[in-house]
Amino acid sequence: MYTLFNMREPKLANFALLGAAAILLFSLSSTAQTKVEKVKKLFAARGIDKLAYTVHRVDALVGWVSEAYEIRENRPSPKLLESFDASVPTYAPDGTMIAVCEGGPLVGKRISVVDAEGRNPKKVWESRGRAVVRGISWSHDGKKLAFSDFEDRKSQIFVVNVDGSELHAVAEGDWPDWSPDDRRLVYQRQVGPDEFSDLAIWVVNVDGSEARALTGDKSKSFEPSWLSGDKGIVFASKREGKSAIYAMDSDGGNVRLIMRSEQYYLGSPKISPDGLTLVCNMAKGPIISPSSLLIVPLDGQGESVLLGSGSNASVVWHGK
Repeated sequence: MYTLFNMREPKLANFALLGAAAILLFSLSSTAQTKVEKVKKLFAARGIDKLAYTVHRVDALVGWVSEAYEIRENRPSPKLLESFDASVPTYAPDGTMIAVCEGGPLVGKRISVVDAEGRNPKKVWESRGRAVVRGISWSHDGKKLAFSDFEDRKSQIFVVNVDGSELHAVAEGDWPDWSPDDRRLVYQRQVGPDEFSDLAIWVVNVDGSEARALTGDKSKSFEPSWLSGDKGIVFASKREGKSAIYAMDSDGGNVRLIMRSEQYYLGSPKISPDGLTLVCNMAKGPIISPSSLLIVPLDGQGESVLLGSGSNASVVWHGK
C-alpha cells in the first residue's frame, strides 16, 4: 500500500539543503563538502544507490545542449556521464549499463548503451530524417529497450533488442515504461491537437495488441512509470488545473493523489519499491523550463529535498 502524501505548496526555502544547481554546488569548498555528506546521508536514508539525470543548459556557442549526470551514494558529487546533447540516461535493471539519447538538441537522434562509468558506447539504434528519440526504458530482463521516436508532432513507440536487432513498432505514443512482467508497456499518448496538454495514459501489450486508455482524454496525464511488484502505475497530471502526481491500479482504477502543487510543474515520477520515497521533476513552467530534482519522503520521515538542476531521473534503489 502506498502512503498518501499531500504536500503543502513547495517553497524553495523549504528545500534549501542542496541549493539550486548541483553542478555548481559541489566545488572543493568546505561548505560544498558538508553538502556532499548530506547527499550521502540522504541517499542512504531513502534507499537510493545511484541516480542519473539530464541537465539542459544554454551554451554560448551552440545554444541549448543536454548533458547526462550521475550521483551515487558512495560518490555524491555529480559526475558528467556524457556532454553536449546526451539526455535521459536510463539504468539497466542491474545498474551495470546505461542507455542514453545522443546527438540532437534537447533530445537525441540515436540510442547508445554505455557502461556504468559512461564509457565504451555502443550504438543501438539511430533515427532517420527529422525524427528524434525521447523516452527510453529497459525491460526487466535487461534484454530489450522500449523508446519513442518523435517526428512531425507524432510519436511512435518501438521495442528493440539491446544489440540493435529485431526492431518492431508497438503503438502510437511516447515515454514508455515496462510492466514488471515485461509483457506490457505503459505510456502517454496525445489524444487531441495540443501536444503539451491533450495527453492520456495508455497501456499496450509488447506485441502491439490490446492498446487501451487508462485515463480519460481530458485528464492531461503524462510520463507514467510502473510501480514495483505490479502494484500499479504512478504518473503526472494537470487535471483540475493543478500539477500533481497520482498513482492508480494497473487497470486504471483506484486513482489516488500522491502530491499536488499550486505553483510548480511536477513530472517524471519514480517511487521506491517500498513505496516510501518519491523522486520527480519540479519546474517553474512547462516544456523547456529550468527543472530541479525533488526527493520526497512519502512516509513523512524527514524533509523534502530539492536536489539540484536536472530532470527525468533514473534511479537504482538499494537491493535492486
